[in-house]
Amino acid sequence: MIKPIFGKRKPKVDEKKAKDQAMQQAIKNREKDDPLVGLKIGAMELKANLMEMLKDTNGVRVEDAFGILGSLAGNMCLMYGFLAVRSGLNTRESNTFHIIGAKNGQKYYLGSLINSPLLEDKMSVWSLIAGMAQDLGATNEDLPNIEDILAHTISTFGDDDSFGIPRLPEKHKLRDTPENFVKHLSPKLIPIVTRYTQDARAMPALIAMAIQGLMKDAKNIIDPSIAALIVMECAIPMSRCDVNGYITQE
Repeated sequence: MIKPIFGKRKPKVDEKKAKDQAMQQAIKNREKDDPLVGLKIGAMELKANLMEMLKDTNGVRVEDAFGILGSLAGNMCLMYGFLAVRSGLNTRESNTFHIIGAKNGQKYYLGSLINSPLLEDKMSVWSLIAGMAQDLGATNEDLPNIEDILAHTISTFGDDDSFGIPRLPEKHKLRDTPENFVKHLSPKLIPIVTRYTQDARAMPALIAMAIQGLMKDAKNIIDPSIAALIVMECAIPMSRCDVNGYITQE
């Protein structure tokens, strides 16, 4: 298991610590019957906290919720890739992690160690999102073109005006950028993720499960194929840039 690098947790009061320990023990007891129970519970808590955070007098604008979760999921795939390199997994020929320098001085990241949890694994972000969209009625033709999003992302490396700006229908455009979602909301939301798993490989999957839950909740509000498009237009570019400087700090 590869553990994250998101800093040490702040000390908790005894009562909260006791509740956390009880919860972890309950999850451990149930893992024999359902190995994913911890991720599922964490996904529900993550979704509930985000909904509460975004709620205003008009309710919650689900496009922004999908954008936030997609952005965080993609960035966690990058973090996994970096941690895998630090753990020596890139010594295998099939495990790649490349750093690309651009004209604006930014560094961008490519390779199978990022793509596996993002696009390729059975529990990858894309597998979970595409599967849920299809369960909710989307066809293969309805789903976003991942190769196109990948190509567009790479073609905009170094372009401050285009990189990481989701290409969405006008009425579904986001209120902020994926980079700002990662920068400002990671400190509030990622501690929920790390509360339920310390395995960096599982973190993107937990976030994707939260997205699945939101897709179910919002199926009568937003077409599942549009939800999937929002998620992946945010997740893919945010898997390519170290917004919060975790890698450059090492």
